[in-house]
Amino acid sequence: MAAFAVIITAYQFIFFGPFIDQKRVTPVQATVTWRPDLGPDVVSFSLPAGFGFGDLISKDMDVAKRMRERSLKEVEMAVELTYDFGAVRGMNLAFAYADGILFAPETK
Repeated sequence: MAAFAVIITAYQFIFFGPFIDQKRVTPVQATVTWRPDLGPDVVSFSLPAGFGFGDLISKDMDVAKRMRERSLKEVEMAVELTYDFGAVRGMNLAFAYADGILFAPETK
């Protein structure tokens, strides 16, 4: 019975291990909009419809300052996506980059 468990575990590791829970930082173009209804320095980043996720919100003052200084309408963002068998499973909301600034995004 123990040998069978070892064989099953090895099979799952060898054939499924490399394809599950793969994390990649992915660049994406986002549209910048201001959300004064949520606060004076709240910036919303609208991701493309085909990307599969809704808008991300930043309450970080450094991000708001950079967006205002440069008058950006669109920005290059980098977010970490998790893939299972090549399909997107989720997005890491612990960090994102907007125009090179690291921040912790929130969702609507």
